[in-house]
Amino acid sequence: MQGKIFIAADFLYTSLPWSDSVPNDFRPHNPLISDPVTLGYPSLYNEQIKSGRMNHWNPAILGGLPAINSPFAGFARYYLPNVLAHRFFDTETALMLLLFVHLWLSGCFMYAYLSCIDLPLKGALFGAIVWMFSGCAMVWFEFLGLLIAFTFCPLMLFILEHFAGPKRYRYAFLGALSLGTYILAMHIQYLMYFFVIAFFYGCFLWIRLIRQQSDRQEYLHLISCFCLMFGLAILIGIAEIYPMYELIQDSFRGNRNLSFIEVFNVFGRVYLRYLVTLIFPDYFGSPVRGFNWIPSRPEHEYMNYNELCIYLGIATLFAFLAAILGKKDRYSVFWLAMAFLFGSMMVGGYTYYPLYRFVPGLGKLNPLRIIFLFTLAMSICSGIGMARLDALDLSRKKMFIAMSSAILVLAFVIWRFSHTPEMIAFFNQEHVQSASGKAILYWLARFRSPDQIVLLQPFLFVLLAFLAFSLYLLTHRTLLKSFSLMVIFGLLCFDLLSFGRYYNTTVPANTIYTPTPAIEFLKRQEGVFRVVLDCSQGFTNNILGPFGIEELGGYANAYTMRANRLLSFIETGDATGTNRFDRWVQFRRHRQWRFYNMMNVRFILSSKGMEPDLKFLKPVYRNEVSIFENKSFLQRAYIVHKAIARQETQDVLAYMAREEFDPSAEVVFEMPLSNFAPDKSNPPDGPGDFVRITQYTADRIAMETESVADGWMVLSNIWNPSWEAFCDGQPLKIECANGSIMAIRLPKGRHHLIWQFTSKPQNFALGLTLFGYLISLTGYAECCRRLRCGSASR
Repeated sequence: MQGKIFIAADFLYTSLPWSDSVPNDFRPHNPLISDPVTLGYPSLYNEQIKSGRMNHWNPAILGGLPAINSPFAGFARYYLPNVLAHRFFDTETALMLLLFVHLWLSGCFMYAYLSCIDLPLKGALFGAIVWMFSGCAMVWFEFLGLLIAFTFCPLMLFILEHFAGPKRYRYAFLGALSLGTYILAMHIQYLMYFFVIAFFYGCFLWIRLIRQQSDRQEYLHLISCFCLMFGLAILIGIAEIYPMYELIQDSFRGNRNLSFIEVFNVFGRVYLRYLVTLIFPDYFGSPVRGFNWIPSRPEHEYMNYNELCIYLGIATLFAFLAAILGKKDRYSVFWLAMAFLFGSMMVGGYTYYPLYRFVPGLGKLNPLRIIFLFTLAMSICSGIGMARLDALDLSRKKMFIAMSSAILVLAFVIWRFSHTPEMIAFFNQEHVQSASGKAILYWLARFRSPDQIVLLQPFLFVLLAFLAFSLYLLTHRTLLKSFSLMVIFGLLCFDLLSFGRYYNTTVPANTIYTPTPAIEFLKRQEGVFRVVLDCSQGFTNNILGPFGIEELGGYANAYTMRANRLLSFIETGDATGTNRFDRWVQFRRHRQWRFYNMMNVRFILSSKGMEPDLKFLKPVYRNEVSIFENKSFLQRAYIVHKAIARQETQDVLAYMAREEFDPSAEVVFEMPLSNFAPDKSNPPDGPGDFVRITQYTADRIAMETESVADGWMVLSNIWNPSWEAFCDGQPLKIECANGSIMAIRLPKGRHHLIWQFTSKPQNFALGLTLFGYLISLTGYAECCRRLRCGSASR
């Protein structure tokens, strides 16, 4: 591990320009977990934190987009541990430190919660290990945003549990600090799950007060604690909530309306057959094994190994069985109910409907991620089960051994007969019935042979767990009990740790985004420009951002509908305004060259054997890739003297689709015709306009201009309301032009122009975040002071 980092950067070597340096049959260790390198690798964020200034606009992809939640610079921007790690360490060290600290803290906080509900050492430790190293945690381990959710969820449970105690207000302020800090590391779907589990736990505490026949004051205290915590947490997190809300409102994701049935038909569900992976995690293959036959339908968008991972370890299943059979208290009843509730949700049951109907946004997001809450409940139940083992009476011990024997027999049957056509047809009916069913049947028979490790090892784990738990229950010898307990914990740790280590990728730190000669060539070019990567010739997106090279395409979780429509139009020529792209914007056809010109595309990168028959493309580099210079490209900012208006986006695109439209000579605005005042002056016949960019940064562009007549200055950055323009110090209105770029009215003569991305509400939101921290810290300190004074007076 020395000199290595947990990140799937070997995925980069499947794309040019790096793929030219590896064998043709090269395959990354795990191609499914590439997002942390192509989307979340914080190289630009590290640079910005060290320079003391964070950019609010990210020009690296898609013609520019707000930096919030954007590649290389936009994830957990104001999350304090992230800020500190990147302030004092390089990118790789900071990332590794954050991953392992959060993993360790997730176990510590789960242990603290389980101890808080009076579980003994072995129960609390068992549950904490399951939570830390569960399959759900391990498949998302390299995704820092999701690992942060694993850290804060048990911490919030620990805090909520104290809302019923005498120090409730101190914990309410601590909860505000914790939840607010998590919001600043926002993964919006998991934040919603926080609110869901907090609602259920609040109901649990309320019922506890009823059963204890508490007075009215206790109910008011409980409500006050929840209101105080959530109110201050939202205030702290407003610096992330506000820009995220702005982004999603106009995002291609925001306009997706699905019925309850469609949510599962589009995104996916855990089929009951897939529950076999609770014992055999790679039963349907895995991305690491290069063999993946998950039961799904073609329309399912998210049916992959990461989203579907429900593996919890073999020993966990036996401990969960002990929780079912053991003596019930309020905690075991609650968490068993949660386990079955979230389990029914993940398989597509109607129990998910209240979340779909009443939790804003969950009707548009992937329901499979409820597996996170299922894992939470199962981890806690397993800890409770381990704690209840000693309390099982003789009859319940017999029941436990009988049910454990059933698990063993089931595992044996699956291990021994999974290679038979009947079993394959049952578990993979969609694939066997397909056109290539015979070939799939052959490969699955080989893959599920009893001598294959994917089946043999889990079966042996089941056998060992059965023997260890049975020995623990049946023996009265302290030494044998201790030995069997050591076997159980050893099996749990080896099982989950080996699963996580095998699944995740490590690479040498010096192999992440290494510059190639082609990249060095592009970095040496002067001026401001964009490139297009030919994704039909072996390129993927988001590979040039860390080098400061801007791509017209890209991959982002959210970007504006306007940008989607324009980029879809550039790729397909479809002027209807239909969104042809989802998260990935890839250019493959290269038919609309005039719009490449409009978008400041100077270079096209393709494979080294490509020979385009276009006169305006000049070969300028031949080595591991081919680079062609577009001699017709327009500068990032240019002046035109003809403008027209159309009422709708489709009308704008339809006008632009006309063969006679020339983006270098005219501009089209989307606005009511009554608001448009056309320029009645005759545009100049000859050249004479001049534009020179004197400063170019992510948030600020300065330029000197000279125009021979009144006209329009067009800037080929994606339009956003937070951009401001100043001509000789005077503010100008920025119009949305040519579908989704920016333009301003420019008087004739010489001028000094400033384009500034300044989100004033964002600055105000940052002030509110600091204010929220101040109130919460002051409240926490005051509660601690009063508690100390009260103790001293007694």
